[in-house]
Amino acid sequence: MATVVTLGVLLSSCGSGSSNGNASPAGSESTTISPAAPTTTSTPPATAPKPTEAPSISPIVFERMPVGDFPQRPVLGEGLIWVSASDSNVVSVIDPESLTVVDTIDVGASPTTPLSLSGLIWVANNRDGTVSVIDPSTRTVVDTIDVGSGPGEPVAADDLMWVANNNDGTVSVIDPSTRTVVDTIEAGYGPSTPLFAAGFLWVPNSRVDTVSVIDTKTNKVVATIAVGESPNRPVFVDGLIWESSWGTNTISVIDPADLTLIDTIELSGPPQTPLASNGLIWLPVDNDSPKLEFGSVAVIDPASREIIDTITVGYGPGTPIESDGFIWLPNTTSNKVSVIDISTRTVLGAVLAEQGPNTPLSAGGLIWVPNKSDGSVTIVDPGIN
Repeated sequence: MATVVTLGVLLSSCGSGSSNGNASPAGSESTTISPAAPTTTSTPPATAPKPTEAPSISPIVFERMPVGDFPQRPVLGEGLIWVSASDSNVVSVIDPESLTVVDTIDVGASPTTPLSLSGLIWVANNRDGTVSVIDPSTRTVVDTIDVGSGPGEPVAADDLMWVANNNDGTVSVIDPSTRTVVDTIEAGYGPSTPLFAAGFLWVPNSRVDTVSVIDTKTNKVVATIAVGESPNRPVFVDGLIWESSWGTNTISVIDPADLTLIDTIELSGPPQTPLASNGLIWLPVDNDSPKLEFGSVAVIDPASREIIDTITVGYGPGTPIESDGFIWLPNTTSNKVSVIDISTRTVLGAVLAEQGPNTPLSAGGLIWVPNKSDGSVTIVDPGIN
């Protein structure tokens, strides 16, 4: 059993909605964070879920383990946790029960976030144009598949695997049963991690500001939709596709029924990839001004397509996850993870992580936070009461 590491839980200045505060006293193992008043910019319409009383939460930083340089988002597969370390060219394997790194596997150059599919672990290697195939039972690389240049995180759809190749504007289609590339599809310039929804693969093209829509039955691009500059990975909510764009501070709304853009929502700053939870869209927004050391989360009601709340969080917010009614939002610049109660839309506090926390994983009742700047994973017991 791991020893509790008192890296600290940071209390928010809850009255203002800011996650700035003071670290917990030395030697303390946890701090109960009391709910705060919600920070809003407008009154929620009748269509939005009404806030209810929040529970208390006492997160504990349980352990910190080195996993290699520049770790990506952890993935649970075949009973183990897999973390690609892009600058070390390895995948670290963590046993979630013993909380130990049980293996380190050499893969290709600059591995991305893995995919668990068909009893295997698939890792796209961005700098050498390959996908490493790992057998989790032996924890060895059993195959290496050539794809395009600059492959990103693979996704699964229609019993196949899809890999967007950022440098050559293509999408490689892999049959996991034969471990071969069965098709290569021309997309736009700079394609990144796609989304499978409503029967199509939605591929954001970050360098030409479009979304390529691929019919996964025919492997043909059936539409190319113009969106804002530098689009992120989209999400599917309330029957619509929501595509946030970093370069224009907007989120585009696409109707998959007729493949048309139906709305564009203005934001206060550059957005990250949104999260869909509790019938709402939670969109992290960075600050345009370097003088303001905080970010925010724009809460969007998909029915009205309006921002119904703005929640102040830490500096440099990244892509969040949801777990047990709470949102865990990494703040890359301020080295904290904000904890938001979904039912009240309130920041309850922030857990102090290591340097450069990125998108976490919820697994085994714990929150696993990769820290890109110090090559570790911080393990947090949520302590939900």
